[in-house]
Amino acid sequence: MNKWILLILSLLLLSACEKDEPVPDVHISERTVLVWLAGDNNLYSEVPHKLSALAEGFRNAAPSDCRLLVYADRRGNYPQLIEIMPDGNQSVLETYPAQNSASPETFSRFLNYMMETAPARHYGLILFSHATGWLPQGALENPTLEEKPLSRTVFDDNGEQMTLAELADALPTDVRFDYIVFENCFMGGAEVAYALRDKADRLLVSSAEILSPGFEEIYSSSLYRLFAPTPDLSGFAADYYNYRNAKSGNHRSATVSVINTSAMPQLASLVSEIIGGSTSLDEEKLKTMQRFNRHDYTLFFDLEEYLRELAPDRATEIRTAISEAVEYAAATADFMPTYDHGFHIARHCGLTVYIPQSRFPALNAAYNETAWHRATRYPGRKVICGGRRCGPGCRRWGLSSGGCRRESSSRCRRD
Repeated sequence: MNKWILLILSLLLLSACEKDEPVPDVHISERTVLVWLAGDNNLYSEVPHKLSALAEGFRNAAPSDCRLLVYADRRGNYPQLIEIMPDGNQSVLETYPAQNSASPETFSRFLNYMMETAPARHYGLILFSHATGWLPQGALENPTLEEKPLSRTVFDDNGEQMTLAELADALPTDVRFDYIVFENCFMGGAEVAYALRDKADRLLVSSAEILSPGFEEIYSSSLYRLFAPTPDLSGFAADYYNYRNAKSGNHRSATVSVINTSAMPQLASLVSEIIGGSTSLDEEKLKTMQRFNRHDYTLFFDLEEYLRELAPDRATEIRTAISEAVEYAAATADFMPTYDHGFHIARHCGLTVYIPQSRFPALNAAYNETAWHRATRYPGRKVICGGRRCGPGCRRWGLSSGGCRRESSSRCRRD
């Protein structure tokens, strides 16, 4: 009997010791920013220079209780996760085997890692790579989609891409970023801002291309704006614009804007009213409208000009709605004027939009799958995937809804 009593007491003592074992504290910073340098492509030479500029900018920023993580992948090197310290030194946290930095699974995994190892009250993202906004793979250079000579969507990793819908799905649902800075071309579309309306408060984007070396030249002097208690995205955007606008010739080429995503649903509602109550524009008219891509066709139009052409009597209402969505917008007078299809910038509201065109039926069909198109053409409609109602939608429409995002697009239909 005494042996059993001793055994029981020992077990109770062991259990008590386990319960009393201290749990290590995890410090929660004020802000953590992750920079995603997806440079396993022809932009590889910019990656080390951006790292140096970010390090100098973080040292100059003297942020209070903030952390800066950089995922850096470039051609010829293994991907690394680096933490830039307040003194500007770079600490390599991990080196990884070759992996696809344009994979939504890879991107999502590192976002989760960031929130587990560098938790913060506020988060920001800076994304760098090739991009073409909402466009499908290869559509910028060949909008008929018969061939895919160039592959630029949101990220590019040695020919592998991530689509806008995959980017939206990869971003966590339980964390809303204060901002996403896109150091990528053509991310100023209403299609982009609407797809990310639930993921970040603000977006810093460009309607046209971003000339090399992108934001590298202003990171050292302006990065502090992104670590302020109230991040100053408009100030950062203005610094970039002023830097470019002070140059000459083709180097004096830039578009930049800051989007308040909370205003996108209201803007989509207005667009739905205007499109639903008007006729389509003559395609000859499209040739005279403001463009933001350097080709003999236009895939990125100025949103305000488009809406004013459809509903000239609602110009004031249109301006008000766009001004609520666009907190800052600036553009140089011309964009690469001596290059083929360089263009003059007479209008720049800060948001672009695609206008369907009869010569691009495959591209029009792809556009029909975007969340923006569904919101502006079929407001309030539900989507059925495989005979099951999927709440807000499924992947066919550029949305996600749990298991429905894995359904084949051929099984999805509007309800």
